[in-house]
Amino acid sequence: MTTRCSNVVRTLLFSLGFMAAGAVMAIDDLREAEMTVEREPEIGKAIYTFRFLPAKTQVVDKLLFECVYRQVFTVENSRGEKFEKTYEPEVFTYKREKEKFVDELDFYLNFRVPISRERIVQAFGKNIFNEQAEIVIDRVRVTATVGGKKAWQMDFREGFLYRHDPASGEWKAEAK
Repeated sequence: MTTRCSNVVRTLLFSLGFMAAGAVMAIDDLREAEMTVEREPEIGKAIYTFRFLPAKTQVVDKLLFECVYRQVFTVENSRGEKFEKTYEPEVFTYKREKEKFVDELDFYLNFRVPISRERIVQAFGKNIFNEQAEIVIDRVRVTATVGGKKAWQMDFREGFLYRHDPASGEWKAEAK
């Protein structure tokens, strides 16, 4: 992933669910979060590792990870004009249940995601992706559910450390 400037802090928008006071873990109950990717081209997969630093102890009923595949390619319309098309054909999902976040203790979780064309075709079928365009994972959306309700949701991109500023209540992404 390329960044325009090193160590630039950008405020990101995070979609939040409505939360009941007290019992539900809120996005503010995390201090830091990050995602790292270790590619394993020899087996056509990548290990996605997530680190969360909670601000309080809480049990999350379900963590849902949605890896959004993306393709960008050039198409030509009937007038002969060329333009870039962005296509998000499929989502790889991974879920964990009953995970305990402990105050001030890093919580790590990892899983493998298919990244080679061969592995992706095995997982989703051959007619879903454009054969001429590169397939990448654009972002990973993580959703936490507590008490049957969405507690929080964050979008992760590779190469950023996400920090919560309790004074402003905002999340900031720092390029690593």
